Amino acid sequence: MIGLLACVTPGADTASISDETLAPDDWHILATALPTAGEGDAIVELNLALETRWSFRSDAADGAMGAWRQEDGSTVYARTSLPPELNSAIEAIDAGGGVIWSHSDVFRGGLGFPHGVAVTPAGDLVAVDTVGQRLVSHDTSGSELWTWGFDDPDGAVAPNGLHLRTTTAGDTLLAVSALGTGADDHLALLRLDARDTAPLELWRAPMVTPGGSAAWPHGPRLHDDDTLLICLSALGQVLALDLDGGERWRIPTDSSPLAFPRDAALLPDGSMIIAEAGAELLRVEAPLERFEVTSAIALDGIFSASPLDCAEGARCLGR
Repeated sequence: MIGLLACVTPGADTASISDETLAPDDWHILATALPTAGEGDAIVELNLALETRWSFRSDAADGAMGAWRQEDGSTVYARTSLPPELNSAIEAIDAGGGVIWSHSDVFRGGLGFPHGVAVTPAGDLVAVDTVGQRLVSHDTSGSELWTWGFDDPDGAVAPNGLHLRTTTAGDTLLAVSALGTGADDHLALLRLDARDTAPLELWRAPMVTPGGSAAWPHGPRLHDDDTLLICLSALGQVLALDLDGGERWRIPTDSSPLAFPRDAALLPDGSMIIAEAGAELLRVEAPLERFEVTSAIALDGIFSASPLDCAEGARCLGR
């Protein structure tokens, strides 16, 4: 089951080239997956033609729900499996798939069904503990630094997506989506000011359909200093907000919704890649309002709900 696309990174031979001179073939996409019946890749790297460049399959037949490519070529990812066989950990693997380190006690009860992981500028980890209904940060030795939750008095609100971006002003922002009871779905923007202190909540907004029911938000993505993307899975749309929470645009705008989108990322040329449930990646060309799908690929799995990203210094979508 293929998971969220998230990160785009240049090939090793173009690492010193500026964003402005990167050719489309130099950009790569990372996607995470929950393998079907224990078979399939947990992490897949593709080029913009949606051709596989690298993949990783866990020996334990577990999948991934969020990953982060680091400057040294290693990949930090949230390892998980389908319920009821929950087997969760945050792990770092090298390019050959060898485990560098693994922490399974990050999640409450050793489970947690994680929906994302990010690495802060200080090198600390932030994981989405969905069953524990919180974000939890720890260093690479496994020592906990802080936790954060929605603390909604109306019922349980479980975070299901995370994206981290350091702005040009030096602020470390976290976008978090969450599913709640009833129509209590949320999107929140946080700011991380210190390693050992929980982030400051800048704002939160309910994510509901025009009829007031839950919109099932997934895949928050801080595209740049001004734009936050969120997939409204129940509506079959991708919504773009400014960083104050105001709506900018949404696609598609006609009566043909997407099939439960789980993540979306804008490419340097203005096109967009969208991950749909059912294991399909779509590429939509600019201008997006025309919603012209020019390529698609079906992958072995069902999309999970956590963004991937790259290390500081890499050229990634949403960094």
